[in-house]
Amino acid sequence: SATALAAEYSVSIPIPESGLTSFEIFRTNMDQLEALTGGEVINALAELTPDGTISFVESQVAAGVDGLIIIPPADSVLPTVTTLCEEAGVYWGISMRTISDPDIKAMVEASPYYIGNCYEDEDTSGYNCGKWMGEAGYKKIAIISQAKGDTTCDTREVGLADACDEYGMEIVAE
Repeated sequence: SATALAAEYSVSIPIPESGLTSFEIFRTNMDQLEALTGGEVINALAELTPDGTISFVESQVAAGVDGLIIIPPADSVLPTVTTLCEEAGVYWGISMRTISDPDIKAMVEASPYYIGNCYEDEDTSGYNCGKWMGEAGYKKIAIISQAKGDTTCDTREVGLADACDEYGMEIVAE
């Protein structure tokens, strides 16, 4: 666009640039955003664990980024993230996760540095995957998931379990 912003900024995200088609598409979109806005989006890998999330935030704040997008596996890390970002004046948002705990959600949303989040209806997403398999005639399935306690995966598995009950399927391996 001829009216592109001329601001310089840096935003760090904890996902790789490649390895999955969705990561590569995301990186391509970030390349276009950088070209249009004069900013920089940094792919700085992080473990998607509570400790990994805190380490990512600490290291990126120390590196001087202007913003962060995190993928928190549990609501319990969000008060610490909020405090770290407020103290450093770093804007931050959440991707691929929702906030389940209403008290933590209220605290996070009250922060002037929290910009919001983007996620899907995880229960419905899990159900829809199971429904597709059920309608295709599958009876025994295996899943690839995260450790129990990951808010997104746990919710997807609830939806999947509902579809398994409805279509007479069994999860035989994880």
